[in-house]
Amino acid sequence: MKFPEKISKKKYLVKYLILLMWSLFLNPQRINGEESINIHTGLNANIPIIYPNTGAKQLAGEEFWLEIRVGSVDNPIDCLYGVSFRLVYNSQWLELIQPLEMAVQAGDFLGNLSDIQILPPQIHGDALATAITRTDTSSSANGFGILLQIGFQSKKSTPNSTQVCFSIFDIVATDSAWNPINLQPEPFCIIIERPYGIRPNPFTPNEDGFNDQVEFNLPELIETGGVIRIFDLWGKKVRQIEQGWLWNGTDEKGNDLPPGTYLYVIESQGNLITKGTLGLVR
Repeated sequence: MKFPEKISKKKYLVKYLILLMWSLFLNPQRINGEESINIHTGLNANIPIIYPNTGAKQLAGEEFWLEIRVGSVDNPIDCLYGVSFRLVYNSQWLELIQPLEMAVQAGDFLGNLSDIQILPPQIHGDALATAITRTDTSSSANGFGILLQIGFQSKKSTPNSTQVCFSIFDIVATDSAWNPINLQPEPFCIIIERPYGIRPNPFTPNEDGFNDQVEFNLPELIETGGVIRIFDLWGKKVRQIEQGWLWNGTDEKGNDLPPGTYLYVIESQGNLITKGTLGLVR
């Protein structure tokens, strides 16, 4: 292909990858009017992989970085210059870190940051689309490693032991001569766990959707059950909880209790697990 004198080949290639990414992102395959997503069910040993990776367990409400890796020790990739793709995830329990332009960071596989261009993430429902290329057409990357890192935060409201999966679709990869490179995606799942403890403390049961109830997330309660008794400062029992391990600041009849400090005692199988105080703020 012959390029105009005033426009370099690298600019053409960068624009090519970005336009391909956009066309795939805005016009996904559809069957009977519905978007078609084919989950990868088997891997071809002769084709390098592209796959998400991070710690298998993450805490609710915490940030984590999802690595997008390419190649492997047994099946390295040759002459990779640029890649675009869509990453599908469950936005019910995950959100990208803010500001959005900081959510996608280059890994070290394609080289120095000064030689790399990243398309800022484009979000559509449960899908994130982005592209990354080298800007120097005289070189490319070989082997395996981290292509990108994408920052997520799991929502505090995520139920304990929630599984969240990531899948990659609409992959376009090329070498510096515009030749396509075949990459096969491999899905990846994590488990989001709520951190052990009694939180939030204090809590504010005013039905605004934030800190409306306190959660008693203790391994003994989860594994063997137990009982939580809540008292006012005069020693009067105001609530007893034997399942669910949540308290919204009401008494046994469902009446709102006044703000103040309350005592809790937690037992499991007849043994004292812990005790302490809670602040109720209205």
